[in-house]
Amino acid sequence: MNLNLLRKISIVFFAAVLAAAMPVVAQAKPGGGSGNKTPKSSNTSKPAQKPATQQQSKPAAAKIDINSATAAQLATLPGITDELAGKIIAARPFKSVGDLKSKKILTSAQYDAIKNLAVANKPATPPKTQKAPASGDSGE
Repeated sequence: MNLNLLRKISIVFFAAVLAAAMPVVAQAKPGGGSGNKTPKSSNTSKPAQKPATQQQSKPAAAKIDINSATAAQLATLPGITDELAGKIIAARPFKSVGDLKSKKILTSAQYDAIKNLAVANKPATPPKTQKAPASGDSGE
């Protein structure tokens, strides 16, 4: 009898967990989970557009700086192996992402795959900050 009671409790618990998880799953969907009648009628054309918009916005927000990224970060770019990441790091600094192609580090196909996913920010220039305290110390 205790076994049957445990089974019933398990089923009720499982059902409660599923019910609690359903709103989270519904919110994770691009069309949302509420108001199923309206999205169904327009669902045939909109899902193809929404994922494309989301995919386009993600790379723009997550561009990798080829002048400061680690080898592991560079290797997340499509077609960039650990060996290529090492070559990129060794050839720094770059004025633009196009330098990867012009310096023959990447092929045209490799460059085309990452050109919208990477950026070449100017490296920081810490020597200017170090010169100011040095001149102040020599004046005293």
